[in-house]
Amino acid sequence: MKCLSPEAGLCANSIRILDFDGSVVAQAGLLDRYTKPPYSAQIIDFKDIASTCRYLATKKTFARIRERLTNSSHNAITLYGSGDFHHITSVLLSFFNKPLGVIVFDHHPDWDGFSPCVSCGSWVAGISKIENIKKIILLGPSSDDLSTRGLVTAYLKSVKNGKLEIFPYEKDSSRAYFHYFKDTNCFTVRRGIFGSTLCWASLKEKSENFVKELLKNMPVDDVYVSIDKDCLSNAYAVTNWEQGTMSVDWLSSALSIIKEEKRIIGMDITGEYSPIVIKNPVKRFLSSLDHPKQAAETVEPSKIISINEATNLKILELFLK
Repeated sequence: MKCLSPEAGLCANSIRILDFDGSVVAQAGLLDRYTKPPYSAQIIDFKDIASTCRYLATKKTFARIRERLTNSSHNAITLYGSGDFHHITSVLLSFFNKPLGVIVFDHHPDWDGFSPCVSCGSWVAGISKIENIKKIILLGPSSDDLSTRGLVTAYLKSVKNGKLEIFPYEKDSSRAYFHYFKDTNCFTVRRGIFGSTLCWASLKEKSENFVKELLKNMPVDDVYVSIDKDCLSNAYAVTNWEQGTMSVDWLSSALSIIKEEKRIIGMDITGEYSPIVIKNPVKRFLSSLDHPKQAAETVEPSKIISINEATNLKILELFLK
């Protein structure tokens, strides 16, 4: 692996696979292409602590993950399996000390403000409090986490102060009780006695070039990109979560614009599917309440791998020479 410096731009010839659940290493075509010259792939085995950090993780677990990653390439594109591990992105970001922006593609806002530990549903709220992260732009969330009920537990401070901008792929409006907002780039506001109604600026009716306009609000040139494939329709991804309706072509066009307009210094891809294995009974119960019924269980494993691998390859081809 060549790109070891967090100050460098995105590696053009290598990927990094954090093997928590076997879902990425099962993609034989991807490994066949990117483990041979001129490419290189570093595979780091995390299956021994996968149950500990799936869905949510403690600071102690994060420290163990960070220690194992110290000598790996932080500028390589990182793939690490199911979206149940999306909070690992916060560990990957911790290696960058320079001012940077973060751009996230996701069906969920991951902004829960009440999680006792960092989880796949709260990590965006966590990184919004980090000083060197100057702006977060979240593209594609359309889940019930943006509904009136979802806003009850959301960390809205980062939205109010402008550090976090959220652009759903398709969402009409949400009511935020006892919160009062001003109009922003991502919503207009109807103020009421008991709060604000947020009328979202959905991406579905806009061209990919709208992303170019959004990037003008990014106060830094260096950005980190995180992609959770659950923002895509099930034609392009099979995940552990409910999914959006974005096409892979829309995603690819948006990524190409980011690549042209900004300097990408790091990137990760998540949103594979894997059976949920959690040993801790309390965490297993909480996970079962949060996860949707697994429609993926009716899909042939080989087809799941094929669909997810095809999308991963399409994304990787945009960035690897």
